[in-house]
Amino acid sequence: MIQKSVLELEILGKMPNEYMDDGEDIKLLEKKYKKNLESVKTPINFEEAKILITLFPDDIFYDLDYDLFSLIETFNSTSTHHKYESLIKSCNNSNYKELLISRFKNWKKLQQLD
Repeated sequence: MIQKSVLELEILGKMPNEYMDDGEDIKLLEKKYKKNLESVKTPINFEEAKILITLFPDDIFYDLDYDLFSLIETFNSTSTHHKYESLIKSCNNSNYKELLISRFKNWKKLQQLD
């Protein structure tokens, strides 16, 4: 089941990029993203992660892009490595994609040490 706040984020769509001269319409949009991101209960499931991974801006958006990243990392990938890897590949932001790949590789290395 997909949380209502995740569905609301899906309706908002991909985050726009942040600019110094953003108007009131963007500030209102930022508040909507923030409210819904804060409402997401963790950990998220795979269906929710598939939605959230598509919402990254191309660059940055009032630090909400990092909040989005943090939510995606709550997806419990311990039993579904292949799903998580395919999820990462679908990330539309190259910086966050690299970060997710790196952190997942490190996590896998740690698991092999146990």
